[in-house]
Amino acid sequence: MDNENKRKTLANCKNSEFLPAAMKARKIVCETYKQINVKEIVEQFKDDDTADATKMLDMIMSIIGAIFTEYPAETVRLAAIAGFMTEEEAENIPPTDIFAILLECALSVRVLDFFISVDNMGGKDTGGIYPALIFLRVISGAMNTSDSESQQNTSDTSESASVGDTLESA
Repeated sequence: MDNENKRKTLANCKNSEFLPAAMKARKIVCETYKQINVKEIVEQFKDDDTADATKMLDMIMSIIGAIFTEYPAETVRLAAIAGFMTEEEAENIPPTDIFAILLECALSVRVLDFFISVDNMGGKDTGGIYPALIFLRVISGAMNTSDSESQQNTSDTSESASVGDTLESA
């Protein structure tokens, strides 16, 4: 999709749009994170013998599955905020678009660095989401190594996490 037809999301909007929407999205993410008990999902994969990449993908898909099946209303509300649309509009777009919007934002260096920075500044009631944010940030950084956004980012988040970090050790 070219830039003219690209949907506006938290990953690519103006800062004046980003800041209020990111804070709303953060609240939903933190509340849902607490409810789905990600630590329990991680424990299910801890002793798995499969390759690391496969294990990580399975774990991420289990988390996404829990979010989509147990919290569909929150998922749609989050997609509406992250995609700058009404909840009604988000209810009527193809499910693949909801997934694409959320994935784009979840892997956005910009979004993750903002969430991590807010958490570092003393964000309360995050339900222990900080290690998961670091984990996503490491994955995002690895996926975006050729992307100018990643090359320009010099936050200490990338210095404090390494590719070997796991959800538990971040």
